[in-house]
Amino acid sequence: MPEPIAFIGREDELNKISDVIEHSDQSHIFCIDGPGGIGKTRLLQEIQQKYLQPKYSIIREPIKRKDVTITILQEFTDDEWSEEFTAGVRDMAAKLDIKFSEFDAQHDIDNMVELLNAIISSSPDVLIIRHGTNEQLRPLLEQANEHNIKVLAFDNLLQKLPALTTRVIHEEEAGMRLSLELLAKDINYQGEIIIAGVKGTESHERRKKYLLETLEHEFPDISMIQEFSVRQREIGEDECGTVEEIRNLFKKHPNVKAFWATWNTIARNVIQAIIEEKRTDIKVYSFDFSTKDIDGFLAKESPWQATVTTDPRESGAIIMRLATQAAYGHPIKRHYRLTSRLLTQLDIKEHARNPEYLQGQSEIGWTAWMKSLYEQKSYSEKHIVPLSEIIDFDDLNLLNPLSLGMTLAKHLNSNLFEPFFQAQTDYQKMQEGGTSQERLKEEEKRLNKEFADCVNEISKQKRIVLFFDTSERLKKEEEIWNNLKDKLAQLENVVVLLAGRNAETLNQSLQTSQFPYPIHLIRLSPLSKVECRKYLQEKQKRISLKLGFELEEKLLVLAQGKPILLDLAVEWRARGISLQWVFEEQIEKWESLPEKRQWEFEKYLLMHFQEMRSTINELIVLMAYIFPVNTAMIAELFPKEHAEELFEELKGYVFVKQLPNNYIKLHDEMERMLQTHIWPDIDPDEGRRKWYSKRIIPYLEHEIQRLSLHIESQRERLIALERVDQKTEVLMLSLSINEAEQNLWYFKEQYLNHTLRVECAKAIFIFDSLFHEATKSSAFFSLRKKLFEKVFRHYNEMSPVQQVILDISQIQLCYDDGKYEDVEAKCKEVLQKADLTVEQQIDLYLKRANAKTRVGDLRTSIQYFEQAKKLAETSRLPIWVIKTTNALGWIHRLRGDLKRAQKYYLEARRLCFDQEKGPKNPFIRDDYGWILNNLAFVYSNSSATRETAVSIALSAIEHWKSIRNDIGLAAGYSMLGIAYYRNDKPESAFEAFYKAEKLSKTRDDKEGLGLIYAWRGNLFRIIHKLDEAEHDLKKALDIGSHNIKAMTHCRLGRLYMSQKKWTIAIGHFKKSIQFAQEIPDYLYWLVSIARLIMIAAEQQQYSRFDEYNQQLQTFLDLLKQEDMEPDQNNLGIAKIGLARMVFRQNDNKKVETIVALLKQGISLVVEYGWYANRDGVSRLSVIEQDFHKISSDIIRSVGQQLVDFVIHKELENIAYSSATQMMYKWANWKVEESSHEA
Repeated sequence: MPEPIAFIGREDELNKISDVIEHSDQSHIFCIDGPGGIGKTRLLQEIQQKYLQPKYSIIREPIKRKDVTITILQEFTDDEWSEEFTAGVRDMAAKLDIKFSEFDAQHDIDNMVELLNAIISSSPDVLIIRHGTNEQLRPLLEQANEHNIKVLAFDNLLQKLPALTTRVIHEEEAGMRLSLELLAKDINYQGEIIIAGVKGTESHERRKKYLLETLEHEFPDISMIQEFSVRQREIGEDECGTVEEIRNLFKKHPNVKAFWATWNTIARNVIQAIIEEKRTDIKVYSFDFSTKDIDGFLAKESPWQATVTTDPRESGAIIMRLATQAAYGHPIKRHYRLTSRLLTQLDIKEHARNPEYLQGQSEIGWTAWMKSLYEQKSYSEKHIVPLSEIIDFDDLNLLNPLSLGMTLAKHLNSNLFEPFFQAQTDYQKMQEGGTSQERLKEEEKRLNKEFADCVNEISKQKRIVLFFDTSERLKKEEEIWNNLKDKLAQLENVVVLLAGRNAETLNQSLQTSQFPYPIHLIRLSPLSKVECRKYLQEKQKRISLKLGFELEEKLLVLAQGKPILLDLAVEWRARGISLQWVFEEQIEKWESLPEKRQWEFEKYLLMHFQEMRSTINELIVLMAYIFPVNTAMIAELFPKEHAEELFEELKGYVFVKQLPNNYIKLHDEMERMLQTHIWPDIDPDEGRRKWYSKRIIPYLEHEIQRLSLHIESQRERLIALERVDQKTEVLMLSLSINEAEQNLWYFKEQYLNHTLRVECAKAIFIFDSLFHEATKSSAFFSLRKKLFEKVFRHYNEMSPVQQVILDISQIQLCYDDGKYEDVEAKCKEVLQKADLTVEQQIDLYLKRANAKTRVGDLRTSIQYFEQAKKLAETSRLPIWVIKTTNALGWIHRLRGDLKRAQKYYLEARRLCFDQEKGPKNPFIRDDYGWILNNLAFVYSNSSATRETAVSIALSAIEHWKSIRNDIGLAAGYSMLGIAYYRNDKPESAFEAFYKAEKLSKTRDDKEGLGLIYAWRGNLFRIIHKLDEAEHDLKKALDIGSHNIKAMTHCRLGRLYMSQKKWTIAIGHFKKSIQFAQEIPDYLYWLVSIARLIMIAAEQQQYSRFDEYNQQLQTFLDLLKQEDMEPDQNNLGIAKIGLARMVFRQNDNKKVETIVALLKQGISLVVEYGWYANRDGVSRLSVIEQDFHKISSDIIRSVGQQLVDFVIHKELENIAYSSATQMMYKWANWKVEESSHEA
């Protein structure tokens, strides 16, 4: 790509930034603001190029070279891995200009002892010993240490060897586990396998031992039927003989399913034998990898499935870097692990052209000092370290705090960010573990501090410059911006350049947040005419072009100070494109109408594109329609043999922007101009765009399939890594999966766009599928509106059948936005259409019912649900019968009729198991999850089934995870929280509620959040965290749906009751009853009546007994009419409250009334109490508070009449024991215990 010319007219900005970079001792932020095409990115590039010059890439102190000597002794070097390892040692030694000697014991330990004696006599600074795990070497290694020789052991496993300076080993367990799990999965977890390896080698024995132990304990249906071993030299000497032996094994064991080869060289022979025998059904898994193996993996029907590897050449380079640091006296760690990884056939196919990826690279030993030694720098000026790449937020993967942090760490030197990586891994675990938002916020701050600490370790010696572009992708209220601010605020000796169209807004955000170091706003305005002239002349000099005075003057007027327009004009002229149209009018006319003339200038500037005379022009125009593009996409649209050439040529244009992952796109302004001025003229009927879309669709389909398989494979690998606790690898892979999912959804969106152009009917069904998929995903839930808007533009072009699909999606969006009246109106309208299927009619009745439920009209809701169920049954649609039956259970649960709800849920569950494949049937998987959620709630209501409720909720969560439905998963965690809450396990309940909150927040699910806050708030109340309780309950009232208003007001009333704020509490209970009557919600209607009775008793309003008793009886009569049973626990609380009111009347004549009320109340509370922190005694203790004003005769009389009752009950239920003790106490109440006698 040609270098951009220096920024003319930006000298002040450049000098201001450079002065700060070179002379200030504190951190600074520059916010660079300006419209498109004004040159923000170019300013960043200019600064970056300046400080990439060699005179700035230096450390403060010159490196003093030492004459060091390093010796390497290896047990053997005649295998391929050793050859590559030795090549890595030699290559790194040459780069570092280090002298070293090498010795090979040729598999002979006695020879190794002799060589080691000789090496010690020569007194090198450092000795590297590879292999040689033999006790004969121990005394010599200790002797080397005594002679001040630093000893670095590579794959030497001699134990308890304090003489070592460091030990470097290969950690193979993670790779072996992944390989063996893949093998097991591929052969369906059963069958015979053969292990092939090299006799007598430690690595073979170690790998064989792992295989046998894992098969025994984890895969008992897989058996190793034979071990095939060769000597190391036999492979090279008699390859044909080895292959023949393997072929004979197939004849001996015809049922063998796989080979586990502990060496890749043997694996090649196994594969050759497999091909010769035509047994490609036998799969091969190996260890080690070299580029020679690529063809074996890529071969058609290759049986080679995977290999476990660490790069030998990089391993050699690592040991030489560490040895050099040790020789110079720099500290190194006592132990290093080189982690193996599993390369699958898919990995190798994807990256065959990128051997660096396959071989792996490591930052071990690459300290700043080492890099300076490698670069042979010896300057003493200040060190500037700009990022190697500008962080461009056009890369959507960077709009994620975790990805952004990782990218910055990689640019600065990932080897120095281990503490940050560890903290990030811990943070992810806490997120997954359901840690509270408050705790996560604290952990996020710790994570950002770890990042800052790692950066500041570098900036102690080096000035760091960070570049951020396209900041308009950041919104000042979003999480990513706040996270970035927090990171930047803690950095020292750093200069941050933030460029974008909203940089001024971000500058204001920084200013108002009291940022700890100076913030500078630079507004880039259009260049002056003088500056434009200078810019234009410099541009002509750079490309050896002469425009002429008249043309220059006209271009200066037309460009209106925008560098990009000047660049385009000169670029076209240089490429032989005529600008004759510029001469056709007088310049005076242009100056009088600048805006209109600029529009015309843009149009004429691009006029040559209309003719599409060259492939490159066609491609540039196309990039305003299809973007971004890579070589593969170009190959789909143009001759494949020219794709790479075209791609490289595109990168040479000033208006082409390069993105990560080898994608490119047009500059925003160029894209806008082509869309505005060219496409409408060259494609008025959009036929050309339709043709291009048709060409690109197969590529998009292929990429969607490829990425989907890749993500699935990576998820399986992630699970395996989590099992072996590979934290850093888990973090890296998680981020990689997130990026792949972002890319996958980008391709899905493009697939929809282009299918809309080509085949609208097909596009509607693609939209419908994507809409439902995004509905279940927290990460992509918000994408649904964007997808809908794209498709809705074509509404009038669609058939009535297709329009209905969009109508139903629009209804769902209204529902999710809480526009329940619109849902009802739209459902009513769509139900009048003639082209509805029965399934769509049922779906619309369900949506109407749900909307009515959210506004508290449960009576109408039940009617709609019943209509839907009847329609499903008469139409014999079992899938919809399941949905409607479950829905009816849910609506009765909301009414408080749990018995009827349970009946419907169990019926729905039975119907699921009656279907083909049962709950795994893809058409009912979601419904089965909702049924489990609902059953968990119902079973949590009774003390006898609360443990069952927890078990069901956990099963639901696993089910939701397996089908990747985040909406159901959030609800599942809510139900688990409720089940734990009712089991008196507050810590577990909080954990579940916080997990539910995290998932619901991602989708901005106000209904789900309202329910979570209502339950969590009550949990806070029970554990006496009243401020937190009030906060959550008020949030629930604010954002929750109408159907939880009665519950939430009731819980706020109970909160204020506990604070003795009686008036406020009474107000909330009355509101609760009002909402409960509207909905109706019979549970919280009763709960609120019971609490009003308790308050009346507490406030000594004994005369109101008849009023409240009548109110309770009226409620019970209503339930009887509805054929419902009251909530037994709260009915018991109401009865005890009424008993207290009668007690306080201190009337002997009312003892029978008290006894009758308490018999009912004690039984109900003991047997149906919801929470373990409440029992009969705690309820009755409140009555005892009044005994000092009550006749002891009345107390004894009540107690004596209740003793026999509770003793009889205790024989049936031990839970009555506390009540029995209390009744004995009352029955024997002494006069002196009551200060008042009637």
